[in-house]
Amino acid sequence: DAFEVPGLSIGVGGVFAYTSAKTLYTWGEDVYGWKYGSIILAAKGWAHYDVLGLFDMQVDNLDTYAALTLGYNIGTTKKWGDWYEGADTSTSSVGGLIYGFSIGARYWFMDNLAANLELGYGLATINLGVSYRF
Repeated sequence: DAFEVPGLSIGVGGVFAYTSAKTLYTWGEDVYGWKYGSIILAAKGWAHYDVLGLFDMQVDNLDTYAALTLGYNIGTTKKWGDWYEGADTSTSSVGGLIYGFSIGARYWFMDNLAANLELGYGLATINLGVSYRF
């Protein structure tokens, strides 16, 4: 029991995420746009507690938790295609600290496999996922 709170357990882990997008514009026969990329490296901490137990409700194999995330975002923007003559086609990058918090639940439908649902702020509003226990 973490912090002498019965039923509370704490966990820590890492987050690696990558996302990209591409915009496309046309002007006559010219095709051009931007490419965006983002890499996120972060640490994530979980506090697991049986919230339903507070209401005398019991759902077997359900794990409820709250989580905090702190990390760094590395973002890039690059122009591509047939830009007009003299256009600035340089690449730029941005980055900065990121944070997030969420509440979630995972249901263990097998001894080592679970489905996750998280609602939160920061990295994403809704996360759906799968957990695997080694």
